[in-house]
Amino acid sequence: MIFDILGSGKGKNPFPGYQLKVGELCSLPALTTNSANERVLTIPAGCIPVCIKMDPTFKASSGKGETSTLVLDVRDNNNKEFYRACRNGSGQIYNNGTAYLCPLGAYDGDLELAKTCTKIRVRAHNSGMEYLYSDYQYGKVAVTMWLEKNPGGG
Repeated sequence: MIFDILGSGKGKNPFPGYQLKVGELCSLPALTTNSANERVLTIPAGCIPVCIKMDPTFKASSGKGETSTLVLDVRDNNNKEFYRACRNGSGQIYNNGTAYLCPLGAYDGDLELAKTCTKIRVRAHNSGMEYLYSDYQYGKVAVTMWLEKNPGGG
């Protein structure tokens, strides 16, 4: 089915007015220090993210007693959650593998709703939404597949 969307001519485009594109639309570089509590990836106008690739490593820890509950999450500007990992107690949250997230799936494929996704937030926080942690890092985060509005809309 994806090959039909990409232009093999064998099927009908299930996303009228949009073209499926593959590559890198936009990205956040890897964060290797605690330089930001929350980082925001802005989606270019006329584009709908289909796949977000999160390179390893995505981790957070609170080893100095800042908080016992720690959360890593990825959400959009509409508060749709694409990724969430929680820790209660001591130690760290750690994801050592590449993660692939599907923002379009969070909107059940509804393009009218999905086109309102304009920002992706990546953050670590405690359950009270405060930024309390000892260490917070993640790899590159990129939109690697997206729908782009056809010129002229057709």
